[in-house]
Amino acid sequence: MKLKVQIVEDDPLTAFDLKEVLTENQFEVVGVSKSYEEALKTFHTKKPEVILADIKLGSEKDGIDFINTINSPSIVCPVVYLTGNSDVETKTRAFGTNPSTFLTKPFNSNTVVISLELAFDRFNKELEINELSINSGLFVKKGDQFLKIHLSEIVLIKAEGSYSRIVTLKDEYLLSGNLKSYSERLHNCFIRTHRSFLINYNKVTAIDAQNVHLGDHSVPIGRRYKNSVREKIKRFP
Repeated sequence: MKLKVQIVEDDPLTAFDLKEVLTENQFEVVGVSKSYEEALKTFHTKKPEVILADIKLGSEKDGIDFINTINSPSIVCPVVYLTGNSDVETKTRAFGTNPSTFLTKPFNSNTVVISLELAFDRFNKELEINELSINSGLFVKKGDQFLKIHLSEIVLIKAEGSYSRIVTLKDEYLLSGNLKSYSERLHNCFIRTHRSFLINYNKVTAIDAQNVHLGDHSVPIGRRYKNSVREKIKRFP
């Protein structure tokens, strides 16, 4: 899956160059909007995963107004602003929308690519996902693509220092973030069985006094976690 980007830029030449750069670097440009109204329509119909927006659009409502509208009442999409020399008031307004970063014109192709990838990656890591359901998911980077891994595909998560290894039905992914952070965020459909393991309790196939079995995987049950495991899995002996 390619990362979906919406470009908001009223200068045709700049917009063309940006689209070309992103396409060549394996992004999917879902729309190029030159006005506030066009940007709103594209956002709601194409549902981009990251936005590259010029601040000044040559109209009454600018790129900041657009971002304020879509992010009300909470931030729903990471934003990278592209701008020339802006006055202090404009920059203050822009900072108020909590963008991932700012890029200045004329832009550098490599900087644009890296900034968009970092913006999406950081936004994904910072999401408050306490209300995630089993049908929701996490994005992981594999090669030059971002893959959405549904929580229903995840069998277990294993601690590896400051990283966590996500084990799915078909593959494994190493992500930044310790196990504690994932345990706090995924409490609705996952359960901690050990200081080093977090499991998808819907994947449990068997259980004994010492281990929880999830198909081909066996995960130990730590003494301090036995009560919480018992609450979630009623077959606990």
